Amino acid sequence: MKNENSSKGRHRSVPLRHFTWENKEHKSDSEILIESTVTEWYGAKHRPESREEIKFINNLPIKYCPYCGSIDFCRAGFNRSGIQRYKCTDCGGRFSPFTNTTFDEKKIPISEWIEYLLHLFEFHSVRSSSFDNRNAESTGRYWLLKVFSVLEDIQDDVVLNRNVWIDETFLSVPKSKIKKRNGKKLRGISRNKIAIACAKDGNGHSVMITMDTSKPSIKSTWDAYGTHIAAGSALIHDGETFPFNSDTRP
Repeated sequence: MKNENSSKGRHRSVPLRHFTWENKEHKSDSEILIESTVTEWYGAKHRPESREEIKFINNLPIKYCPYCGSIDFCRAGFNRSGIQRYKCTDCGGRFSPFTNTTFDEKKIPISEWIEYLLHLFEFHSVRSSSFDNRNAESTGRYWLLKVFSVLEDIQDDVVLNRNVWIDETFLSVPKSKIKKRNGKKLRGISRNKIAIACAKDGNGHSVMITMDTSKPSIKSTWDAYGTHIAAGSALIHDGETFPFNSDTRP
């Protein structure tokens, strides 16, 4: 099986069910075996919705119309898979439980999404996860963007209180462009590092925020943690404790 993955030195996704012999009039026994096996694997990963999945989707609570926000809507039959459809009385829009969500227009079962998320939490690369899920890498990258979109505002309302432990960790910029005059990279905590602010309280709540700076300052620290820590809390950082209130603002 030939997999032409490169074009001018860069990776290019190709269909995972593509075979160089697929248009041959007479296929060898080995070609038939490989093709049927890969097709079987692909089918297992891209099967239709199960009864359990359909039941799960149809039991999701619908609170308002995803188009106009109206609470005046009614059931309007089912689609070909058996997914419940709804119709808004105010705007006339038709929708399903997944309309305007991450799963809108989905063509794969939710179980594959669950497997993808498990891979993501286990720090799989997009390439290895796509290989395991029988997907093109472009699909894995697209799913990753959808996950980031869902998580974008998830920490906005998190407020830590009482004893709060804070610290920073640093990640290297993948392609460092800032160098010394002699061409060598900057050492230590430089602009080639990205600071990630991390905070956790005794209740198990935590936040992690990109500080967009190399070495944290009082201002950047406040910008990162300020809205996430309740006044009167005690900040614990590098062995030192100090009160967190309006007086600590830069």
